[in-house]
Parts: sequence; C-alpha cells; structure tokens
Amino acid sequence: MFSETDAELETFLDTVPSIINKDEVSAVYRQNTTKLLRVKGHFTRVAPSDYEFAMLLGLTFWNNELSTVCESLSTIVEKNRKVIMVELHSFYKHQGKINYAARVGELFCLLANMEEISTLNDTDMEHYKLMNLFTEFGQN
Repeated sequence: MFSETDAELETFLDTVPSIINKDEVSAVYRQNTTKLLRVKGHFTRVAPSDYEFAMLLGLTFWNNELSTVCESLSTIVEKNRKVIMVELHSFYKHQGKINYAARVGELFCLLANMEEISTLNDTDMEHYKLMNLFTEFGQN
C-alpha cells in the first residue's frame, strides 16, 4: 500500500510508460484505496472474534452464488449455511448472550462489505489493465 503522502505512488507512476494517463491512474488508485480503508475501518470496528471470523469464512465459502452456478449445489449450500448459523447461535447462547441479533447483523454487514470489496478488487485490476498500466510487463 502506498503511504498517505503518495510519494511511493508518484515514484511508481514515474516508471510507467508515457502513454499512460497518470492522472487517471492516480485518481482511480485513490478512489480504490478509500474503499479499502473504509472496509478495513468497518472490520476494525466490528472486531470479530476468532469464532465469528471462522463463521464469516464459512458463509463466504458457502455463498448463495454457488447455487446460481450449479443448481444441484443449492441444497448443500442451504444446509451448510444453516449449520453455520445454528453453531453461531449456540456459541452466543453458550456465552450467555441473549440479545445478539444486532451483533449478527453487524457481522452480515461486514461480510457484505468484504464480498463487495473483493469483487471490486477484480474490477479495479481490469480497470488498470484497460488503462494499459501493466502493458510494459507483458500483461494485457
């Protein structure tokens, strides 16, 4: 990650071919960094426990998009997501937490933000490629 002073970004942009629109690359990079820092801040605020983090990983792995890709996986995805949620409810019950619905909501919002930023990262890389940022390195 480039520093807040953007010195490293400017040094990097000095090495790219002159046909690259450095102002556009710089603007896109700053926009992407802002999105990443927002999600990082959200993650820090929510501060999931190890158990909650494992639950988030499980829900990420068994996401609803799998069932749209392969309909036969739909039942398996639903079953596994239900098992994860039952385990999470048991975890909170074992800890003596009664009103944890807001916490589950925070975790699901965090999960949605993390999935969005993951998707945006792929989009951002394609955007950089369209700007010919990586052409010099043999990647189109």
